[in-house]
Amino acid sequence: PPANGGTGQKVIVDWGGSANGQRFTFNLLWSNAIRLEVAGNGVSGTIPVNDGLWHHVACVYNPAATNTISLYVDGVLDIAGTPTVAINTSATNILIGRRIDNTSFFEGDIDEVRVWNVVRTQTELQANMNNEICNLSSSLILYCPLNQGTAGGTNTGLTAVSNYGATGGSCTLNAAALTGAASNWVSGYTYGPGFIVGATTPTLGCGFYTWSANGQTYTSPGIYSASIPSTAGCDSVVSINLTFSSNSASTQFVSQCGPYTWPVNGQTYTTSGAQSAVIPNAAGCDSSITLNLTILPVDSIVQTVNSCGPFLWSADSIEYATSGTYTASLTNAAGCDSILTLNLTVSPFNLTVANPDDSTLISNQTGATYQWINCATLAPIAGATNQTFVASTAGNYAVVISTSSCSDTSDCTLLAEAAITENAISEFSLYPNPSEGTFVLTSSFPVSGTVSIIDAQGKTLQVTSVDQSSKLELNIEKLNNGLYFVQIQAESGSETLRILKK
Repeated sequence: PPANGGTGQKVIVDWGGSANGQRFTFNLLWSNAIRLEVAGNGVSGTIPVNDGLWHHVACVYNPAATNTISLYVDGVLDIAGTPTVAINTSATNILIGRRIDNTSFFEGDIDEVRVWNVVRTQTELQANMNNEICNLSSSLILYCPLNQGTAGGTNTGLTAVSNYGATGGSCTLNAAALTGAASNWVSGYTYGPGFIVGATTPTLGCGFYTWSANGQTYTSPGIYSASIPSTAGCDSVVSINLTFSSNSASTQFVSQCGPYTWPVNGQTYTTSGAQSAVIPNAAGCDSSITLNLTILPVDSIVQTVNSCGPFLWSADSIEYATSGTYTASLTNAAGCDSILTLNLTVSPFNLTVANPDDSTLISNQTGATYQWINCATLAPIAGATNQTFVASTAGNYAVVISTSSCSDTSDCTLLAEAAITENAISEFSLYPNPSEGTFVLTSSFPVSGTVSIIDAQGKTLQVTSVDQSSKLELNIEKLNNGLYFVQIQAESGSETLRILKK
């Protein structure tokens, strides 16, 4: 604390809550002496410390003792007593330099903050008060040596305080200027040196060894020591027992069909030749390995096939019914796989034929070239090259379907009647034709029966009843554009007309 510092509470370390008995506040207050306050009552020392010098101050809480609180200044017991309010401090964040309610800031400098979860004796306090802690233990739950930063320098990036206690992690600096003479890192108390002597570590070198502890390179075996700063701020003495081993070399011979991935270095090679790599051997030293590699030939053959149906591939004796890319392996003269690839396009035909009425046939295969034939003579029918065929005479008919690569013929279908004549039942007509969705069917006299709309594949799409009417309005707006058949079925016979929806 500064010499002749001001009055009022100046908190060193605090944690807990604001209710009576729940705050554990270690501070300077009356007579410029240390005090432990638990919100509602406390124990006050009598030794003033406002002389501008460094002091080691400690508060020990022992709930089993007659006097639960003992306050020490520079290892000397200042006072012992028990607060009249029961201590019930809750576990929470520890604050250094102010109270938990953001008041009573400490005036002066703070160094070497330690919080233990065991009762520290006066002897232990005196033994450690002038030295940094060099042997950390689980009972030291918070340890902030505060050895960071440059005294009075620009430390704006050092906002975290290292905690070497059992809780680990770090503490955060709040609202510190971190530059200039005040509200910044300062020169702390000068503590006595301490050492942590570690066990000698067996160490292996390969011809020479450079030790990271001191940067020295050794070429002879022996026991060597170095002194290094530990993370807690104390020097550590470390030793090594250095021995040496030698490097090694070996050669591998490999013959491989096609590319070869060398497990030694993970590299893939596609040509014959010698390769080399260096890896650690069993002793941890360099092992030089040479690979003598022979790449044997692997044949690759591609076959492209267009098929009108399932294709039996002689390479693997499998029949493929769908388009795709297929592979098979054979053994070539070098004993390596010969990779065969089949690029297959299967274009199966739909050879079924729709028969919407006794004089009309429709091929169910789309996107092809059509030639209708008379099955009795197998002769092509002149002009019959559409997907739909309307026979002018009764008979057996089939269609030859062709694409750029395939051709096949449907089964023959018997048509019992010739194409519809205008006088089959009566004189029917429809308009407008083509139609955009609505058309009118008329006849020369009233008829009763049904009127069906049939698509080019022979599927009945809608059926309308007629009862003694000579005029019927039909709506096909919901149907796709294309050719449709209007089939009139009456008591005296049937008739089929065609209409085009556009």
